Amino acid sequence: MADQSSLGGKFTSRLPSYNHLQIARVTSVKDFHKYGKIEAIFLDYSQPAPIWVINDVDREPVEGDFILVGFMEGRKDVPYMVGFVKNKSYTTNFMVVKKDKIKLQLPVFEVGVKDGKAHKDVQEHLLDNTKQTQRATVEMTPDHILIHFPFKDGLAPMKVELRKSGEMELRLPVENHSDAYLKGTPSGWEFSHPVGTLTVKKFQDLPSAEVESI
Repeated sequence: MADQSSLGGKFTSRLPSYNHLQIARVTSVKDFHKYGKIEAIFLDYSQPAPIWVINDVDREPVEGDFILVGFMEGRKDVPYMVGFVKNKSYTTNFMVVKKDKIKLQLPVFEVGVKDGKAHKDVQEHLLDNTKQTQRATVEMTPDHILIHFPFKDGLAPMKVELRKSGEMELRLPVENHSDAYLKGTPSGWEFSHPVGTLTVKKFQDLPSAEVESI
């Protein structure tokens, strides 16, 4: 920013111009909610510097993120966050993509309601596990596929899991009771509900399934 000198009406620059983007690594987010600021280390510096978050970002920054930083009016003393550098742990509010995991999440309660749960939820990020019961999720890894879907606020979500081992599990919460579930393995099936349990196993030497208990 230029200042007008008291001598001759000349203009002088207070600081050298910084007219290009820089990459920095986030080291602290403790002032994000209160002041809209984070701290980050530039690649050619050893000390963290305050960075303003003044634009709409697709999620909250977290420690360890790599970000792009611009400089307002080319001033080195007014750095602001432009966006995220996508790397192997890049996340958004609704998606995590890593080399060994893809996870999608979406709020399901009070969608479209002003200041409702869904509206407030999008201000959070995937690292906040307390939001899990308010979101539909799909998670895929080399070991399993996991689906959660909350159908009633305050209850644990329904769960479907398919495992690499050949096992599967379907779990349904029952209000004021233990969960109902259906489990399948290569050796048989098990069904449990608060009213009773049924176990069915099939062995090579048996021509049909055997009911063990009910």
